[in-house]
This record gives sequence, C-alpha cells and structure tokens, in this order.
Amino acid sequence: MEDQTVHADLKAIDKRKNEEERRRRRRRRRRRKKEGEKEEEGEEEKKEEKKEKKNGEKKKEKEEKEVENKEKKEKEKDEEEKKKKKERRRRKRKRRRKEEEKEEEKKEKKREKKKKKKKKKKKKKEEEEEEEEEEKKKRKRRRKKEKRRRRRRRRRRRMRKKKRKKKEEEEKKEKKEKK
Repeated sequence: MEDQTVHADLKAIDKRKNEEERRRRRRRRRRRKKEGEKEEEGEEEKKEEKKEKKNGEKKKEKEEKEVENKEKKEKEKDEEEKKKKKERRRRKRKRRRKEEEKEEEKKEKKREKKKKKKKKKKKKKEEEEEEEEEEKKKRKRRRKKEKRRRRRRRRRRRMRKKKRKKKEEEEKKEKKEKK
C-alpha cells in the first residue's frame, strides 16, 4: 500500500513538471514571435531546452531521493511500531502469566486449607468414635461386674437362707428330742 502511494506521488510530480514545461515553452514562443526573433529562436531554444532538461533531471533526482527517504522513514517507523507492539504483547503475556500463577497459588492454598480442615474433622470424628467405643466397653464391663455382684449376692443370700433353715430345723429337732 505504501509503494502505491509513493508511486502515485511520483506520477503526480512528473505530470505537474511536464505541464509547467509546456506552459513555459508556449510563453517563450509567443514572446519571440512578437519580437520577430525566429532565427535565433532555434539555437536559443535548444540551449534552453538542454538547460531545462538538465534542471528537470536534477529536480527528478532530488524528488526521487526525497521519495526514497520518505519510504525509508516510513519503513523505519513501521519497524519501530512492530517492535513496540511485540514488546507490549510480551509484557502483557508476562503480566497475564504472573496473574495466573498468583491465582493458582491462591487456589492451591485454599485446597491445602480445605485438606487440613478435612483432616482435622476426620481426626476429631475418629477420636470421638474411639471415645464412644471406650465408653461402650466401660459400660459393658460395669454391667458385667454388676451382674456378677448381683449373682454373688443372690447366691450368698440363698446360702444364708439355707443355712438358717437348716439350723432352725436342727434346733427344732433338738427341741423335739429333748422333750
């Protein structure tokens, strides 16, 4: 696109130059006609044309150089812009990467916290279950003990009762025998 604009600029410059040259020649011819210097005109015009041609070529070279410089500057500007754009993109990527890492770190911390909490909860539950189990065992032992104790007491009572009865019977017997 830049080449097209440069080409169009060059074309416009050439066209303008040619028109100016034609106008100049016409004016000169008219002037000379009026003055009646037609004979000298040929040689002078040739010299003039040569001069104009030389000047035109110099001008053309100058304009071409200017266009070249313009193109060079445009190219440099574009290169600079590309570099800046690349740098901006690089910085943006770096920033985004940093933010993502930060976010990931945050998430990781959250996960760790959750894990710890879960672990703690589990431990607590296990401890409570252990305590419950221990309590159950204790109750069982107590019940067993109590049962045994009751049995013993009942047995002793029975034994005592038996003994008493026996004693009473013996006493009765003795009394009877005495009579």
